[in-house]
Amino acid sequence: RACGWSVDGPPTVGAGAALTLSPGVSPRPRVEIDCGASGTLLRLLSGVLAARPGDWVLDGTLRLRQRPVGPLVSALRDLGADMRYLGEEGFAPLLIRGATLTGGRIRVDAGDSSQYVSALVLASLAAAQPTEIEVRVGSGVDPLRLVDPDDDNVTVELLSGTLPPGLTLESDGSFS
Repeated sequence: RACGWSVDGPPTVGAGAALTLSPGVSPRPRVEIDCGASGTLLRLLSGVLAARPGDWVLDGTLRLRQRPVGPLVSALRDLGADMRYLGEEGFAPLLIRGATLTGGRIRVDAGDSSQYVSALVLASLAAAQPTEIEVRVGSGVDPLRLVDPDDDNVTVELLSGTLPPGLTLESDGSFS
């Protein structure tokens, strides 16, 4: 709701509960989101908000500020994101000026977190062009190609393990 989204569903979310999120207009010119100690929330919101118009500040606990996000921020910048560190380089807090992302070919070292890839897939869904993500972990490389990201339901279907018609994720299988 802080992001201007409407949230429809039960007041308490448990197993099997469904929520409907509908993007809206940010209620404030600059929204500050406290991610607590959740690195998952920080990483995934970084991907989503990079493509969402508005100024967003993501911060959290001291522990969260010790978790690296530099490779993710660098890859999002390669997609055209306007992101800045408000503290130590490579760590939260982050200022994100959301806008249209370009897409194209990007690389990320996911050695710190596989959620970097998830955040980039979420950001790529809103990119102007298809996105190819080359994932590195140490010396291993696994290129993923997101082809035709023009399906509104793709996020849910990717997370559920199925792909909608017209969307493919390609991998050469060399990294798992």
